[in-house]
Amino acid sequence: MNPLRRTRAPDDPPSAEWLLCDLNQLYTGAVYLTLEATRAEALVEHTVAAGLTDPKWCLLRPDRREIWLRALMNELHDATAAPSEDGAITTAAYHVGCAPDVLTHAQLAVIEALPSAAIREALLTLPQALRMALYYGDVEGRPGEVVAEIMAKPCRLVRLYQCRGRLALAHLLWTSVQRAGVRQL
Repeated sequence: MNPLRRTRAPDDPPSAEWLLCDLNQLYTGAVYLTLEATRAEALVEHTVAAGLTDPKWCLLRPDRREIWLRALMNELHDATAAPSEDGAITTAAYHVGCAPDVLTHAQLAVIEALPSAAIREALLTLPQALRMALYYGDVEGRPGEVVAEIMAKPCRLVRLYQCRGRLALAHLLWTSVQRAGVRQL
């Protein structure tokens, strides 16, 4: 019998050995939330400390502890997360699907080397629904609900159009970069 999965009496003091099997998953979730290793470690430490001192910890079944710790970690992250200095960079990074500081100087140089005609050409090859969703959402900066009202489509469908449009546009821009002969720096 695994000693980490055995049940214990509610009056037993909580100990760190109960967290050993869940720490890896907690750390993975914290890295996903914070996008930084040092902040993730601090968040896991804070979550574990808060979890072990909470009286609910003793009453939870072992299979429910990880779920409870994840919920606690999300609450702690939301409470301690500082607002971003530049919301536009964070939003753009979310749309691209990368961390805010991932674009290097070389990648920015490649993007700036693109002629605007290539960007217009890539946009025009997209289907109308994807192009409209990208224009209203990314160029004009309107929220998804407003874009859904303009397009008379459900909000989830508009978000799907935006996601697919961004992926298709990135692929088309990359092929135009390769055709133009711009190499990766």
